[in-house]
Amino acid sequence: MQPVRTPAPATRPSLDEERRRELSEVDARVELALGLLAKDAVGLSGPDPAFAARARALLMDVETQAELSRVVAATTTSTTLQAELYARGPLAAERRLAIRRWLRIAGDPG
Repeated sequence: MQPVRTPAPATRPSLDEERRRELSEVDARVELALGLLAKDAVGLSGPDPAFAARARALLMDVETQAELSRVVAATTTSTTLQAELYARGPLAAERRLAIRRWLRIAGDPG
């Protein structure tokens, strides 16, 4: 019998790299939704139940994004990634305030 050479397995990216990629995908989705909602908010002048429903959904997404960042930051071994994730807190707070402001305008106490 002849030995059969097999190719070396592809290296798997580190867990922190995977987490960064997943978080960037979540960030992109939230950023896109926030941009679309901001465009719709420009013409908002009174109660709008459809807009309020979209804003509440986006608020939940922002909360989920912030919680995911906190969980990853708490479980990562990379101090650089940890610092980046903890630095996101003020941005999430700003987004929540903006969405709640839009909810009040749309007639939802949010």
